[in-house]
Amino acid sequence: MRIRAPKDFWSGVMFCAFAAVAILAARGYSLGSAGKMGPGYFPLLLGGLLGVLGVILIGRSLVLDGEPVPRFHLVPLALIAVAGAGRCSRRSRPIRSRRTSPGRRAPSAAATSAAWRRRNPPTMPARRRRSSRC
Repeated sequence: MRIRAPKDFWSGVMFCAFAAVAILAARGYSLGSAGKMGPGYFPLLLGGLLGVLGVILIGRSLVLDGEPVPRFHLVPLALIAVAGAGRCSRRSRPIRSRRTSPGRRAPSAAATSAAWRRRNPPTMPARRRRSSRC
């Protein structure tokens, strides 16, 4: 067997891998029934559909001709990963702009609504609740 469409083949492998993860995740939940689905019903159904789609793509890659997979450049990805890991070290702190400095914070929702109520007083007096006691 020769792989004629490598893109379809690797897409199918990826779908099958996601299907396996979804099915393994659904193992610990109860399935229920079609009328009353349990928490494991949807992940199992989704995993099954992904698996079927993956098998179709793998079969298609063995029969039909397709494009080759372009060369995978590992060095730029490694540089991005190292830069990201360096940014997330213990010593790094988030960058603060002037807007988010402690002295210039945005007002909270409670303070905003209280200010709005002061500027716009109600036109009708509030209704008194009747007590349920007679």
